[in-house]
Amino acid sequence: MRKMRKELFFIGMLVIASLFAGCSKDKEENPLIGTWESDIVTETFYGRSSSQNIKGLETFTFYADKKVKYSATQPQPYTLEGTYTTQGSSISMTFSIPGSEQSFVYGPGQTFEISLVTGESTLAEVTEQTYLVNGNNLTIESTADVEFSSMKTTYAVKTVYKRIED
Repeated sequence: MRKMRKELFFIGMLVIASLFAGCSKDKEENPLIGTWESDIVTETFYGRSSSQNIKGLETFTFYADKKVKYSATQPQPYTLEGTYTTQGSSISMTFSIPGSEQSFVYGPGQTFEISLVTGESTLAEVTEQTYLVNGNNLTIESTADVEFSSMKTTYAVKTVYKRIED
């Protein structure tokens, strides 16, 4: 009887240990899972960098099923839902536009307009977007090659997010 209790206790401990190991496995395999709030953004253009505090202006929530939710508070509050893919340290997200059947990419292939103070503007395309999770910090960095009539340069945006929820 005593031997049976020890065996049952041992089996119970194994079951509990495997449950805890199973819970942390998803997070270890995909460190993005959770909710991340914006903190600081740094833009680098023509070799000059400037940083801005954007604490709490946007959040990303990444789910284990490769879905993502993005929320922003400016210029007015809105939320987008979509999916994300990762390969190594590269990340790309595709969001649906509410009320339409259209979507857009946030990552490689995304285009945006850049204007100079001279009035000249050009379209740029994100060539690379990477992420790095370091403890409770998520850094997403996008780079684009930009060509104006007078010069070629690289434009980079690096945003740091803080984990606010697992």
